[in-house]
Amino acid sequence: MAYLNKDQVKQTREALKVAFPDFKFLVRRSTGGRSSINVSIMSGPIDFGDLDMPKSVNPYHIGTFFEGKQVRFLEAVIKVIKYGTDRQWYDRSDAMTDYFDTAFYLDVEMGRWQKPYQKTDPRKLKGSTNYDQAADNAIAWNRLGAVA
Repeated sequence: MAYLNKDQVKQTREALKVAFPDFKFLVRRSTGGRSSINVSIMSGPIDFGDLDMPKSVNPYHIGTFFEGKQVRFLEAVIKVIKYGTDRQWYDRSDAMTDYFDTAFYLDVEMGRWQKPYQKTDPRKLKGSTNYDQAADNAIAWNRLGAVA
């Protein structure tokens, strides 16, 4: 059954901070229920183009709407969201039989309503640009109990 508690949302927030210190995230649980985590990427050194309105990220088709460094970063963010908590993400859903069984749902977006994504100065980087390795490190630290 899809469910997240406050501690798992906090663990995700902390894991994202550890993995990507150059980015600002807004991490919260869905307001309608407790089955979805919502992550808004508010600022960072990657240029995502002109984003006046929030832009949703489809975790199944990232390469369709983004390219290069953007894809690598977003894939790493989704990896941290899925595996950066003590509740590991799984999906045993079968749409053909109308059966849905997942650990939790995730929504990722660039910016928020009336607060667009802000590109920051890339010369002041604090973290790594190897996003996949940074994600793996944050997940490992969380499993050891060092995060959160």
